Amino acid sequence: MGALMPPTLEISRARFLQNIAAVQARIAPSTLMLAMKDDAYGHGVDWAVDAAIAAAEPVTSFGGYDVPTALRIRQRAADASVFAWVTSADAEIAAALEARIDLGVGRRSTFAG
Repeated sequence: MGALMPPTLEISRARFLQNIAAVQARIAPSTLMLAMKDDAYGHGVDWAVDAAIAAAEPVTSFGGYDVPTALRIRQRAADASVFAWVTSADAEIAAALEARIDLGVGRRSTFAG
């Protein structure tokens, strides 16, 4: 018996784009926000954002779970609306605001001065 092959996962760009188109059709006239976290669940934010903005109906609104993810999205989608749900340190908040990222605010202490 030979060595076991490690499991692999192949992501289909075509299927991803089909899924985007299906959701867009279902929610029209609303706008799809493509939300990502954990490096697009380990598959890579970069390829997902690139594919989404190249879709037949380009995605123009993205959400990142945290500021670092939202900043990566912003690098790929300069003109898109980008939202980050979770904020932490003041430096992250400042970087997000500089990059035109909308922020979710989960606690009153975020505004404490």
